[in-house]
Amino acid sequence: MEGRNIDREKRKREEFLINESIKYPEVRVLDEKESMVGILKTKKALELARGKNLDLIIITDKSNPPVARIIDYGKFLYEKEKQKKETKKKQKIIVIKEVKIRLKIGINDLNIKTKNIIRFLENGNKVKISVVFYGRELEHPDKGKEILNKIIYGVEGFGDIEKDCVMYGNQMILILAPKKTNNVKIRS
Repeated sequence: MEGRNIDREKRKREEFLINESIKYPEVRVLDEKESMVGILKTKKALELARGKNLDLIIITDKSNPPVARIIDYGKFLYEKEKQKKETKKKQKIIVIKEVKIRLKIGINDLNIKTKNIIRFLENGNKVKISVVFYGRELEHPDKGKEILNKIIYGVEGFGDIEKDCVMYGNQMILILAPKKTNNVKIRS
């Protein structure tokens, strides 16, 4: 168990050049309050950091000279990890649900499929509706379009068409996205 933690720490340390591992002759230095100190020789910047009992870390090596910051390395890693978690929280994962329909679907079955599509859209998922054609049914794409138009009419208040009806091989595909709501309150 401890071996894993040590490996994780090594990987984190390898992400940033720190203290003696900095090989650049000069660095642009920011102090712990993120104010500019100036361009210093790396040895002088390292001495400045050691004098404050802090570490010298290369933040970006893309500029000339590279930007280094005087900061407590443990605190720096903690802040980076916290920032990653925060951005992960804000991500919205888009799920595409698929509903397959045969050309010879009954009206009650179509109503049930439409209710499922509405439920998916209310949950914030996109829905891919596929009308599957078998054999000679491929000669009647207009009937597939009719079925998709019935579904579009049934989910009118819940979703918007993201990608209109397109034939792919023996399938006619339509993609619906949840309707964007405006949370604007009108005062009277």
